[in-house]
Amino acid sequence: VVSFTDPGILPRNQDPNFNTKQQPQLYRNREDEHGNQVTDTWCTTCRIYRPPRSSHCPDCDNCVRDFDHHCPFTRNCIGARNYAFFIAFLMSVSLSLVALIFCCLLFYDEAEERGEVQSVLNLALLLFSLIMGTLL
Repeated sequence: VVSFTDPGILPRNQDPNFNTKQQPQLYRNREDEHGNQVTDTWCTTCRIYRPPRSSHCPDCDNCVRDFDHHCPFTRNCIGARNYAFFIAFLMSVSLSLVALIFCCLLFYDEAEERGEVQSVLNLALLLFSLIMGTLL
């Protein structure tokens, strides 16, 4: 779901009559819907004023509202519209790794009680799970 959900991409300025030689001001102050003063930042690539907490992602080449980061695992930006899905993704991957490590340890314990030699595959899977768990 995280990979296919729009992270909150801000539409680009598609005006063909836009004067690219005249550079707009870098910052613009305005009042938001709650009456608070906010500062928008000009994006030279998208040719728009970005709201606060928005940023331009160089990987996707888009401005994203409430930009967090570009995730290489989902190959998508994490922003305002898919942040909750990203947290759910992290939780499911974490729980899956914990379950996998638990199963490997149970298998290892049972094989040790029977006096069997551990398979290289089981040890490799356990090591892989531990390494991936540290990356989260």
